[in-house]
Amino acid sequence: MQAEVRRDRDQIAHLEASVARLSDRPAVRVEHETLVERMMGHDDRPAAAADSPGGATPPKDSRPIEQVVGEFLSTHYADEPIDHDWSTRTFNGLKDAVASLGVDRNVESIDCRSALCRIQSRFSDMPTYNRFMDQLAAQPDGDGMISPSYQEGPDGVIVATSYWVRAGQMSTVTGGLARGPHEKPPELSRR
Repeated sequence: MQAEVRRDRDQIAHLEASVARLSDRPAVRVEHETLVERMMGHDDRPAAAADSPGGATPPKDSRPIEQVVGEFLSTHYADEPIDHDWSTRTFNGLKDAVASLGVDRNVESIDCRSALCRIQSRFSDMPTYNRFMDQLAAQPDGDGMISPSYQEGPDGVIVATSYWVRAGQMSTVTGGLARGPHEKPPELSRR
C-alpha cells in the first residue's frame, strides 16, 4: 500500500513539474488564419495566372478562397512522395504531442508524407480547436499549421482537416498558391 501511495505521489510530482514547465514557455501566437491571405496579398481571391500570349488575363477564380486553398493543399498533399524516415518520425512526434495536449480523442487521423502531415480532427468548440492549432503549430521541426476551412455543426462541433508543414517547406507549399491554384507546385526538396 505504501509503495502505491509513493508511486502516486511521484506521478503527481512529475505532472506538477510538467505543468510548471508549461508556464515557462513563451506565449505562442500562430497566424494560421492569415497565412493564406498574406501569401495572396490583401485581395480575397488568388492572383490570376500570368498573362496569356494573346495579352488577355485569365479570369480570377470565383470560388471561395477556403475552397481554392483546401483543394490546392489536398492535391499538393496527394501528389507528394513519401519520405518514410521523416514521415514515421514526424507522425510519432505529432501523435505524442497530441497525447500530451490531452486531445488524442479529438484527432481522428494523422498522416505524413514528405512536407505535409494531414490531421483530421473534431472538437467540441472553437476555443478548444484554436488552442490545439496554436499548440501543435509550435511543435519543433515545423513551419506551422494551415487549416483552410472547417465545418461547424449545429451542436457547435468543429470538424477540420489541417496540414502541419515541415520546417523549411512553408514557402514551397504556399508558393503554389501565389502562382495560381491550377499550377502544379514545384517538386519538394527531400532531406
